[in-house]
Amino acid sequence: MSKLIIYGDIHGCYDEFVRLRQKINPEKRDIEVCVGDIITRGKGSIKTLRYLQSNNIKPVLGNHEDKLIRYLDHQKKDKNNPIILDKDEKDIIENLNSDDIEFLQNMPLFMQFGKIIKP
Repeated sequence: MSKLIIYGDIHGCYDEFVRLRQKINPEKRDIEVCVGDIITRGKGSIKTLRYLQSNNIKPVLGNHEDKLIRYLDHQKKDKNNPIILDKDEKDIIENLNSDDIEFLQNMPLFMQFGKIIKP
């Protein structure tokens, strides 16, 4: 039987997240979900984002990801971007590649697993 493994508020803490996954030791058939706030604050936001992608860990959109998506959307439309980024967020934006941006833009608001719904 597969397990549903849920992670919350990783905030770019790549090393800690990898160690946590090693302790949990998920099997290939397990479903892993991050319930938002994958990036910002920690020093490894880009590494964390790419780790999720390469390990098929499913994300749910958090407010930190949403802020960066909204910033990127405004950048396409107008140079007067109403979204103000801090230094950490600017560094993340500068290091995102097209796959990262697509991954962020395609994060769902929620997922449902049987009778379990995760916002």
